[in-house]
Amino acid sequence: MTIAGPISSFNALQTNFTNGALDTWTFSVQALIPVWVNDYLEFTLPDEVSVPDATAFVCKPLNNIQSIMPPCTVNNKRVKIIFNTFTSPNSAFGLTIYGIKNPPSTKTSTGFKDV
Repeated sequence: MTIAGPISSFNALQTNFTNGALDTWTFSVQALIPVWVNDYLEFTLPDEVSVPDATAFVCKPLNNIQSIMPPCTVNNKRVKIIFNTFTSPNSAFGLTIYGIKNPPSTKTSTGFKDV
């Protein structure tokens, strides 16, 4: 049985605020429980952003994540990251994702879903 573990924070920061530009996003996450090898994090990107080329969608681990496998996958805006390293409870970890296309307008976008 798979159950979602509690996450105390999930933050996303984009680097480019140009409408419709291909962008790099940095995510920071803090889980209240340990993250074990083969655990995974999934979330759905906001409706207004897109991933024009799934082959150009790349994740780079930061902080406590030594490596992730596969680096990450995206399927119809659903992102999945599988961990191959352990992190302690309450540890913050992060990753940078390249290849997300910004919304086409300055209208406020919807949030991330199903984190």
